[in-house]
Amino acid sequence: MFDIHITFPLDQLAPMLAAFGKQFAAQPEEVTVLDWGCTYKLEHAYIVLEWSDEVADTFMEQLTADKTILDFSMFHVPCADDPFSPFTAVKRFMPMCPPWPTDEMSITSFSHHEAEGATEP
Repeated sequence: MFDIHITFPLDQLAPMLAAFGKQFAAQPEEVTVLDWGCTYKLEHAYIVLEWSDEVADTFMEQLTADKTILDFSMFHVPCADDPFSPFTAVKRFMPMCPPWPTDEMSITSFSHHEAEGATEP
């Protein structure tokens, strides 16, 4: 599985979503729009596409040639059921609770603790 993170000007978000939706309408099992939105710092739009298999070279060429696209990156997403995935090996050692505060009291205490500049709990 591969994901492609594509960035472009914010005013192009709706047209890009429509274009990719149309382009991949016949391939719903192979290509999915996983996420889309706006970056915080530079306020660029982004779309994350997920490919169930290898990304077509023609699509990579399309992204490279498109002057509207500011940048893109592709990365391999390991599957949790892959016996050779590092996630499979460590799955039984993962904590059962999230590593961040989950209730209001913890959040308030955590924020107050940070505000005081303390380094130890």
